[in-house]
Amino acid sequence: MPQNEFNVIGGCLQSLSLSRGQKRMAFYSKYILPQLIDLAMKNPATTECRSRIIPRATGSVLDVGIGSGLNLRFYGPRVTRLWGIDPSSELLEMARSKLKSVPFPVELVTYSAEEIPLPQESIDTIVLKWTLCSIPNPI
Repeated sequence: MPQNEFNVIGGCLQSLSLSRGQKRMAFYSKYILPQLIDLAMKNPATTECRSRIIPRATGSVLDVGIGSGLNLRFYGPRVTRLWGIDPSSELLEMARSKLKSVPFPVELVTYSAEEIPLPQESIDTIVLKWTLCSIPNPI
């Protein structure tokens, strides 16, 4: 597309031209970074930690930074529903592939932890692991 073309998205004009650096970063963020995060979080130490902590969750659970869904296999029978939020739609796609083995309803949403889209007092357990360093605007 020529550099002077624009696209209207949500009522706003957005330039369709990206610099070479922006294109590289977009490629890295979409295709490489999610795979690296998933691989790093599969290491034996984090898996062992998950196996001890995640089964303690009960009732309606909010998994902040659910990522690629590596926690899903550790949730126990006392979980009745799970909401997983993550700012990465690519990681959530990886998590969706793990949902068929989960015996309770799961809703995955692309949000940052600063904007949790649930009513107050609707959650019994919050699971927050390896995410605080990635929240851009902590309270």
